[in-house]
Amino acid sequence: MRQELDLPYQAFFIAINNSLVYNKILNLRGLFMIVVDTANMVIIPVQQKYGSRLLTAEQGQAVYSDIKALLDEGKTVSLNFEDVAIIGGPFLNNAIGVLYKDFSESDLLSRLHYTQISQHNLQVIRMVADNSIKFYQKYKGA
Repeated sequence: MRQELDLPYQAFFIAINNSLVYNKILNLRGLFMIVVDTANMVIIPVQQKYGSRLLTAEQGQAVYSDIKALLDEGKTVSLNFEDVAIIGGPFLNNAIGVLYKDFSESDLLSRLHYTQISQHNLQVIRMVADNSIKFYQKYKGA
């Protein structure tokens, strides 16, 4: 059974025994395979939990804390941005960017997903991720 889901970079999923296998096309990273355990996935309805205007560092820190706790438990996290009106840089830096201090890029690519989000906001998240990867590589190397 094939399902198309609104995930970053036009991911296409095939449901197999409670897991999803998909090819994910990344702008700079090429094509690769990832297995996602849907039985272990937690969907966070961002607008319902944090509001429709995600602008502040404080809001981002709240999201970061929730995501980190779930990832530390071994969960896969899907952030559903349905009905979110605006997403700001301070929010993204504190919600998503700081995760690269605690988790590897490959771990976050396979265990953190975004649904119901615009292509523009996905590009902004990718920029935040790229900048965070560079920053924490430099920080860890110092």
